[in-house]
Amino acid sequence: MKHIQKLWFFLLAAGLLFTACKKNIEGGGEIAVFSNGKQPVISASAATIAPAAADSNNVALTLNWTNPEYSIDSNSVKYIVEIDSTNRNFSKSVTRTVTGTRRISMLAKELNSILLGFGFAFNTAYDIDVRVISSFPNNNERLVSNTLKLRVTPYKIPPRVPLPTSGRLFLVGDASDGGWNNPVPVPTQEFSRLDETTFAGIFNLKAGSYLILPINGDWGQKYALTNNGVPGIANGGNFVYYGPGVGGGDNFPSPAAAPGLYKIVVDFQAGRFTVTPFTQQHGLPGSLFLVGGA
Repeated sequence: MKHIQKLWFFLLAAGLLFTACKKNIEGGGEIAVFSNGKQPVISASAATIAPAAADSNNVALTLNWTNPEYSIDSNSVKYIVEIDSTNRNFSKSVTRTVTGTRRISMLAKELNSILLGFGFAFNTAYDIDVRVISSFPNNNERLVSNTLKLRVTPYKIPPRVPLPTSGRLFLVGDASDGGWNNPVPVPTQEFSRLDETTFAGIFNLKAGSYLILPINGDWGQKYALTNNGVPGIANGGNFVYYGPGVGGGDNFPSPAAAPGLYKIVVDFQAGRFTVTPFTQQHGLPGSLFLVGGA
């Protein structure tokens, strides 16, 4: 009998506790209910952005977003802003991370650098997507905002590497048919100009190294590498200009273990070069910069 009385007493106490808690919650009492937050909404200062080069140090874009209203201190909320070319689903996005603030501003030169990094051409309008992802500091409770679509136009900037004042470019080195003899034979070891800032040529390369010269027969200036020991540099990378009276610079290593045709593209705008095997077996090349050791 005593056991039955204890059981009834326990059930009665539990019922009273449940009722009290329910009333406390409904009445806005002290029991805390933690919120997972809500999706932030992002907005931009402009939908179309086309700054001039003269405005490179001015703010070109300001992004704001609403409070996701997490139950934690708003000063500790992390936000990741993502920017990408439209229709890529942010697969190659550029990100900016801030904490405790719901606003970022970008100078024209910062935005322009991002756009050029996407491969956008100068003075051409493109669409980009922008969104923000909020989260706790440990990346939990991630909330993705709406996606903004902006129309942007990158402005032209000076090439990273000075162009040859001669308007011409030559290949010299023991990786080439002409060896280190300077001047080099032309047109077999001269590049063709594809556009204002890009040169290219198809050369017969073998094991060894080479340099790129702006003036045939002149060792006083050259295009070379700062370090030819960088892994993969034989296939492409950054290059620099060494002007008159400036020493140093490493040769370009040839990627060829055995003699063969290679296409070399020199992009002064980006300050990069690429070397790829030329494998076309039939017909004429699609471009007219073919040279070789005929």
